[in-house]
Amino acid sequence: MEQDLSRFTVHLLGNAHIDLVYRWRLNEVIERVAPDTFTGVLALMKRDPDFTFVQSQMALYQAMQEHHPELYRKIEEAVQDGRWAVVGGWAEYDHMLTGDESIIRHYLLGTQYMRAQGLAQRIVVDWCPDSFSGHAHTLPTIMAGCGIRYLLMIRATPQGMPAFIWEGPDGSQVLTCRAPLGYGIALSPSVLDVLPEWERVTGLTDVLVLYGMGDHGGGPRQGDLDALADMQSRPGAPRFVHSLPEPFFQTLGWRMAEAGERDGRSYVFRGELLDVSRGPFTSEGRNKRRIVALQHDLLTAERLASLSSLLQRKPVCPRVDFDRIWQALLRHQFHDDIPGTSRHPVYLDNEREYESIGREIEEIALTAMGEVGARLDTRGEGQPVIVFNPLAWERTGPALATLRMAEAPGRLAVVDESGGLQPAQVVSHHHEGPWHMVDVAFTAREVPPVGYRLYRVLEAVAVEPESDLRVGQSTIENQFLRVTMDERSGNVSSIFDKRRGVEVLSGPSNALQLLGEDPSKSSAWIMWPTGETEELDRADQVRLLEAGPARATLSASSYWRDSHFERQVTLCSGVPVVFFRCVCHWYEREAALKVAFRLDAPEAVATYDVPFGSIERPTNGQEVPAHRWADLSGPSGGAALLNRGCFGHDAEKGTLRLTLLRGIGDLDPLADEGEHEIVYALYPHAGGWQSAEVVRRGMEFNLPFVSRREMKRSGVISPWGAPGLKAALPPSLGLVEVGPANVVLTALKLEQGQWTRGALILRLYEAHGQETTACLRFPEPVALVQETNHLEESKAEGRVRWQDNEIALHFRPHEIRTIRVELAVYGLGLDTEACGDARGLENG
Repeated sequence: MEQDLSRFTVHLLGNAHIDLVYRWRLNEVIERVAPDTFTGVLALMKRDPDFTFVQSQMALYQAMQEHHPELYRKIEEAVQDGRWAVVGGWAEYDHMLTGDESIIRHYLLGTQYMRAQGLAQRIVVDWCPDSFSGHAHTLPTIMAGCGIRYLLMIRATPQGMPAFIWEGPDGSQVLTCRAPLGYGIALSPSVLDVLPEWERVTGLTDVLVLYGMGDHGGGPRQGDLDALADMQSRPGAPRFVHSLPEPFFQTLGWRMAEAGERDGRSYVFRGELLDVSRGPFTSEGRNKRRIVALQHDLLTAERLASLSSLLQRKPVCPRVDFDRIWQALLRHQFHDDIPGTSRHPVYLDNEREYESIGREIEEIALTAMGEVGARLDTRGEGQPVIVFNPLAWERTGPALATLRMAEAPGRLAVVDESGGLQPAQVVSHHHEGPWHMVDVAFTAREVPPVGYRLYRVLEAVAVEPESDLRVGQSTIENQFLRVTMDERSGNVSSIFDKRRGVEVLSGPSNALQLLGEDPSKSSAWIMWPTGETEELDRADQVRLLEAGPARATLSASSYWRDSHFERQVTLCSGVPVVFFRCVCHWYEREAALKVAFRLDAPEAVATYDVPFGSIERPTNGQEVPAHRWADLSGPSGGAALLNRGCFGHDAEKGTLRLTLLRGIGDLDPLADEGEHEIVYALYPHAGGWQSAEVVRRGMEFNLPFVSRREMKRSGVISPWGAPGLKAALPPSLGLVEVGPANVVLTALKLEQGQWTRGALILRLYEAHGQETTACLRFPEPVALVQETNHLEESKAEGRVRWQDNEIALHFRPHEIRTIRVELAVYGLGLDTEACGDARGLENG
């Protein structure tokens, strides 16, 4: 007897899940998969006037426009006819591993492209059917600020909640739905089988069914429509409608509201959604570290370009250059790229592109630094060096500069504009033409926020400046910390915090461990330990590698199994952080490499950095992701483990571990084979992570100082349009300072559109879950402040106050805000009276 299903409405939506990379390279998608799929979809539209289709990823549309323009024009027509829906951002990015600013750029650049091509005016539906890592709990907050109201996902939905209202930590909400049959099915009577269970679990009778061949494209076929006709002819058949994403979600929202009123059912979910696939946190580690480094380098370049453009009174670096670089990086955050779930040729292609991207970012930064240096009076004794701080607070930390010298270097020192001498140290030296090229390390102190300080490196000083660094055979210390290495094992046996008078460690730390993985269950997606752990307990060589006045380094080298490891431990003068560098020659399979820190932190709570926020998780030894830092703190203090592009962590019984590499071979038999340089750091602290400003330490580790040796000159260069300005810049200057410490600047860039008013875009978030009024302080008066959404569109309800050179910005707990700022004078640090009424920039 046929079941009566007439109460159901089945919303049918054709789709083709096209992985940009996976078991194939991008070139195959562009030349074959996408055009073949879209040609078939357009043919089906001609045959059936009701058929509808959805396709995500602006990167895919752009590729069709560039490589298959005639096909792209037909796609445009289908979009204009209202039968082809355009959804999602630049790519279907990984919802757990993608960086905070990168998430917003997916929507910003996706919307920009979509509007320019006339495909749509805004993105309201995000499309994420296949993110293996899970979904960060801050995503609803991020998405809502980008205008996203609806989210389609397949993996890692809440237990028993395939349709739910996902609420972010600030209260923002996104209506979210899982298609019960996934994304790559052929229509058949099996569609009818899921309807009663959907109703039982959700209380709803509207169901979304995505159909069409996926992974390698293909999309819907004529057989799907034939199967539909068969199902429609059955007695008691549900109502089938060809739908589009936005109308379906609108209907779903109404039905959920009705069910809530009728049954008292709550559809609200708060929290993160971790998938069982823990392998993507670490698989293809080399690729992850490179993407993360390039993201942070690009953010630094944006800030340098903003500062130098204000000095020049014209954009120094065209917006199109930044857009092109961001588009390339965003494509690599696709959910089979950054997680490490693609085949070897994909990562060979990636490495070639990363080299090109890195050169472009370096060229932008060099150009921008040159604009700053050209306006400084660098004459006088010593070699002038500019140190740029990309972060929005005054900062002290390690700096590295490359100098040209006619002769081999002798004793060096560094002096700033106040005349105070600091120690400097030669860390490498090579010849280039007639010059000795010398890398010099020193501690740059109190560098202004989003600004610079001019230093001079003096040669052959008579007396070396006093340093707080002290070294022994296996011990190094500065004014804050004393670190001891065990000469037998190469582990760190002690980190003594002088400020608190306490031992930080409870046992051997910076200890390398190999975890066996079950080859029958582990894969690029799945991390499946066997329970067997082997710890490196011997060092073939322990030595004092550096013993200078600016930094001191201990080194332990070991052959282990088929690999070789060198662990370096560094302290820098005047910096309360222990820096680690692990050089791995990695040739292991069916194993994961971890580094363990055993902390004296009883009753510790584990907190992890996520995009635009943080989250506490149980200390149960389970592999979990973190971005820039993970912290383990008890009532009396603890320590934060800082990293650059190593996502996998675990915490248990006072031990905090970071996963450095995996030896997997199912997709890529050569995964991560060879040499790696992996850096991380430990920041011991009193109190909790909030009072210790751990968020700032994590950003400092990932956005280091940028230094440049400058030529000697007077610095008298008039900016464009202001020929009367003849003064050099001051020797130190900051563009904007943001406080207190729980308000964090993540973006400072030129306005996305035409830069005719010298407008800056700043994005900030509240990091500690505390209601706060932030102060933003500029070196010149502020002319105009407007709140925008994250797409840089003005918001009428913006809550912004400013007076003179300060902006007061109120934050609710966990809130993200974006503002547009125009300064009254465009000649930073110059004589403002001489600037006259320079309140805007003219075109041309």
